Amino acid sequence: MMNPAKTEAPVENPPGTWPLIWLILLGSFWVKCAAYFSVPFLSVFLSRNTSLPLPMIGLVVGLQPLAAFAGGFLGGHFSDSSRKRILLISLTGSTLTYLGFFLASQYLASSANAGLYFALLNLSAGWFASFFWPATQALLGDLTAEQQRPRLYRYRYVIANIGGGLGPVLGVALGLATAPTAFLATAAIYAALLVLLLSCPFPIDATLARQGARPVRSLRESFDVLRRDRPLRWLLLSAILFGSAYAQIESNLSQFLYREFSDGVQFFSLLIMLNAIGVIALQPLAALLESRLSASITMSVGTAVFCTGCLVIAALPGHKEAIALGILIITLGEVLVVPTLSVLIDQIAPEDMRGTYFGAATLRQLGPASGPFMGGIVLGGLGPVALFIFMAMLGGLSILFVRLSANRGASEHA
Repeated sequence: MMNPAKTEAPVENPPGTWPLIWLILLGSFWVKCAAYFSVPFLSVFLSRNTSLPLPMIGLVVGLQPLAAFAGGFLGGHFSDSSRKRILLISLTGSTLTYLGFFLASQYLASSANAGLYFALLNLSAGWFASFFWPATQALLGDLTAEQQRPRLYRYRYVIANIGGGLGPVLGVALGLATAPTAFLATAAIYAALLVLLLSCPFPIDATLARQGARPVRSLRESFDVLRRDRPLRWLLLSAILFGSAYAQIESNLSQFLYREFSDGVQFFSLLIMLNAIGVIALQPLAALLESRLSASITMSVGTAVFCTGCLVIAALPGHKEAIALGILIITLGEVLVVPTLSVLIDQIAPEDMRGTYFGAATLRQLGPASGPFMGGIVLGGLGPVALFIFMAMLGGLSILFVRLSANRGASEHA
């Protein structure tokens, strides 16, 4: 349900906020770049260095977004009291977790309980990383006028994807990919960001204080957000299905390429870079479509494009050219879907619950949490063609639910 009590946002941002906005955007870049030194290669690392079967590897990889679901909701909920405190917890916990990954990869990878150790660490990584995203999204909303938010959410998405694209390429170029030192490099970057935030002279919670934020609601009251807001529930179900399909790009695609091609790890890093370049290059087209279509139609069109890319790869899974073309088409769908979701969440959220709503939106992480495990079963049992058809089918269901969300929202405000 759209919030009728939301106040009209000022045209101008509060003075002195642009340096903090740029700090958030650059922090988003470095967090994504640091994580992608290791996260996309975790499946291959576990395959090379442990005796875990393929579905179990998919389960371990999927635990990070599963933890991100619960962590993101709580982080967003408590960030409505203090954005800075939540960011400090996120960066400290992430630093310690990736240091733990490094130590486990050095001393515990060959043990009988290796699966348990890496599962717990991946849960921790998802938990602490998830605090960062709803808090920074809500903070961007605090600092910017309503008319500027769609553009800033798109900037944040693009900058984070540049970091996500550079991370794997730098990891391969520096010899870090699938190596224990990747985890150590990630921990070092998180630690550097923590120091930067601690020394930040900008009052991060000043705008929140000016809004007169009241004490944090009870968790039960925050959970009522989902019970009351039916358009939000349909929207999040659509995002879960899309996330489950897209999760194959960051998990089982690397497994498939590693087994199909002799240079599969290097080819995968190039595909991730192609995705990042595509995110930048396709922005003018995405902005043009966004200006002419409603947000819900934009998401539906983007998901349909994503499905088309999956089917291109399914048609020719043994040809690198077809895989690269499919990834480029998938990227166009991605740039239409992901930033638009943030815009819709911001439109739905009351001013004093922006962090809670963005935290509730982490329910979509159930998709990336379940996707690698389900995809691992499909890939291991039926092969790559079935995997990419499976992705397209999930995308089709996602379109259905985003349309239900739009129709429900329209009927409630008729």
